[in-house]
Amino acid sequence: MDGAGDCTGPAAAGIWCVLPAAHGQLARWIGIAVLVVVASGWRPRWTALPHWYISWSVIANLSALDGGDHITAALTLLLLPLVLTDPRRWHWQPPPAATGIGTGRVVAQAALILIWLQVAFVYLHASIAKLAVTEWTDGTAMFYWLRTPGYEPPTFLHPLTEAATDSAVGVTLFTWSVLVLEFALALARLFPPGLRRVLLVAGLAFHIGIAVVLELVTFGFAMSGALLLYLLPVGHSWRHSRRSIPRDSGLPRRPPRSRAVAPAASPSATTHPPPETL
Repeated sequence: MDGAGDCTGPAAAGIWCVLPAAHGQLARWIGIAVLVVVASGWRPRWTALPHWYISWSVIANLSALDGGDHITAALTLLLLPLVLTDPRRWHWQPPPAATGIGTGRVVAQAALILIWLQVAFVYLHASIAKLAVTEWTDGTAMFYWLRTPGYEPPTFLHPLTEAATDSAVGVTLFTWSVLVLEFALALARLFPPGLRRVLLVAGLAFHIGIAVVLELVTFGFAMSGALLLYLLPVGHSWRHSRRSIPRDSGLPRRPPRSRAVAPAASPSATTHPPPETL
């Protein structure tokens, strides 16, 4: 990331081209600083455009890319209508309570639906395109992938991957399970919420596995983020226990439970206890 690989046409607007060629490292550190602020969750409305600009600059100016860079640029663009209408100070806060159907809410929901369609298309294309490759249809693709220079797993995983792909049954199940999972993820928004949760866990495990086994780390992170946008319920927020919520946090609290009040004892009852208690 020391310098831009392409500064022609629209790519000239990328940060690696806007800054002088000798300042590639400066562009890199500016990008890191922007992404750290984005990840912190501070003022999503203000950080949305810088987030997309850095993501787009990566695919426009740099050459060492994997599919994760492109999906990141696409999703940060599609997130703009949603995030620019987000009034929260921190994106870790619960969504504001619905007060009616306004323009901002409609725009945000439309952007979210576009994100769902984009992620579904990625998985649908990935699964269907593999069917045109003989090694995927005959169940041997993972045998070759895990032995291709540049995609070989780390040394400590060799015994595991070799055991999984040395038998015909093992490599076939391994290969076809990828096709089944990708096709199921493409249709996941049509399934009941319970099944979507199962597919979310399976998809995250799948992409973490790709990051570890094939060492495609940025691709794994990008697709994991895409899955969260795709399959988490609308308005989802991490649940906090009642004790962990500060008084001034603005988070909703449970109403106090009503307690039954025992009737007042009569003077005779308190002065003369019943015989069974003596």
